[in-house]
Order: sequence, then structure tokens, then C-alpha cells
Amino acid sequence: MTSNGRPAWDQALGGARIVRRIGQGLFAALLVASITNLPALADPPTSSPTASAADANRILPDNGWWWAASEPGRGYSIEAKLGTGTAFVAAFVYDSAGKATWYAAVLTAQLSDVVSQGFYGPFSISTPLTGDLYQYSGGQTLTGAFKSAAGTKVGAVTMTFTGQTTGKIDWPASITTRQTAITRYPINGSTIVSRASNIVPQSGWWYAASQGGRGYFLEVQGSQAFFAGYMYRADGTPVWYVAGPTAMTTPSSLTANLVEVANGPTFANPTVNNGVTTTTGTMTATFASATTGSLVINGGTPIAITRYTLF
Repeated sequence: MTSNGRPAWDQALGGARIVRRIGQGLFAALLVASITNLPALADPPTSSPTASAADANRILPDNGWWWAASEPGRGYSIEAKLGTGTAFVAAFVYDSAGKATWYAAVLTAQLSDVVSQGFYGPFSISTPLTGDLYQYSGGQTLTGAFKSAAGTKVGAVTMTFTGQTTGKIDWPASITTRQTAITRYPINGSTIVSRASNIVPQSGWWYAASQGGRGYFLEVQGSQAFFAGYMYRADGTPVWYVAGPTAMTTPSSLTANLVEVANGPTFANPTVNNGVTTTTGTMTATFASATTGSLVINGGTPIAITRYTLF
């Protein structure tokens, strides 16, 4: 924690938050291979999904970056869909040695639970989203050639939301028995703001169909962007990189340094953060439309990316 009360990783990144992306190639191909109860893949919708009758009985979280203020240095990229009540989530965290690692899950919203404290109330309403948490390994590195990744089921995870900006996580027992309270993460460090009207890319999960096993999460609040890439080290272990928070370079492009963070809070010591950041390269994302674009990492060959909505 720095002198101004901001997490060390957040201060080092200039207030960095969290980013998103997923992919049919990203985690989707892995999930489809390992989770038999997922719906069949279909073409992405051409318009925003509409609310169903069941949505009136659910509290779905805001799409974007989330965090636990009491456990600074970790982040959660969450995107939920109206109509299906499903969500694709990833957690960027640290292993027992303090190295960056990540988990991912497709969750399904249940009907809201109504809890009464006493005959006349007060009443509280909450919606649990449940599914299996996976960790992936052996996939493509930051600048390496494509390699297939393999997923390992860690256990059941539940995210329960009492509002669109507040919730909690119950982890698999093999990770921790502690419950994590989470809230939406303000990229500007103070308040959540809507994306500026001239910003081209949608916030949410992005992926490259040709590079299955890794993906990206992007959120823009106002004109401030926070981006994360979920991929792998040369030894096959999972690692995440972040860019921002920083202003969009133009309404349709973002150029920023990619940073790896280490020595963050572990599950055994969630409130201890001695984050150390290392710049690993640069990224430039250019968006031709709200759902299509290209990504260049460390000056390499442009990678075609699209929004991922097939969960």
C-alpha cells in the first residue's frame, strides 16, 4: 500500500484497473472441450441481447472490472449476458510464491434468493452465479507461436450479487475457505463512469479465433481504458499482463506498455501486497468497429481480434 492509500500495483500502473477478453479460441475452445453442459457455439448476435422474463428475477452484475478493496492487487473481469443469464469471468491473482496466475469460469445465474430477517423484514435479494473454475496451462506466450492449452478443473465457484456493483466470491475449498467481497472498480480511482460516446470499441471480452487458449479483456470508462491479456509463460504456467489505466490514444485505438505484476496478495495472505511491476513490452489495439479490430504486441504481426460473446 502506498502513502496515498492506493495499492502498490495500482499506483505503479498509474491507477490501473483490470481488463478483459475471451475467445472461442481463447478459453472457449478449452471450455467446450472440457465442459459438456455448455450450449453449442453459435454465430455472435448481431444486436444486443434483450432481457427475458427470467431476468426480472435475477441481479446480473455490471460488465467490467471488479476488485476487493480489502485485497488490493487482484482483479476480476466479469461480463454477463441478459437473456441467457450466463457470465464469463476471469480472476487475475497470485500463486503461493507471489507469481501472477489466473483462473476462468463460465457461470450460470440462478433465480434470486429472497432472505427475510424477521417476519416483517428487512428483506434482501441476491443472485448466485455458479459454475466450475478452471486453470489453464501450456498455451501461447506473449510473442510466441500458437500452442494449444489444456484446462484443469479446480472446483465449483459461486459469485453472489446483491446489486449490480456489489457481490462476493465463494472459492473452491482447494484454493481458500475465505469469502471475497467484491465491488466494481473505478478506472479513474474514484467513481464509475460510462464510456464516452465517441469511443469505438465495446467493453468486454475479446479474442483471436486463430489463437485459441488466450484472450483479452478491455473496459473503457469515460475515455480511460484498462486492458488485460491472459496467456502463458515459456514454462507453460498461466500469466497475465495489464496495460493502463490510460487514455485511449484516439477514440478507435489504444497504445500502452504491457506490465507483469509479481509479489501481490496470495490467497493465504490476501491483505499483504508488495507488488513489483515489470514492463514486458507494448501493445497497440486498433478498432475498425465496435466489435472488430487488430492487436500488435511488441511491434509484431497484427492479430485480428473480435468481441467474444459465445458464452
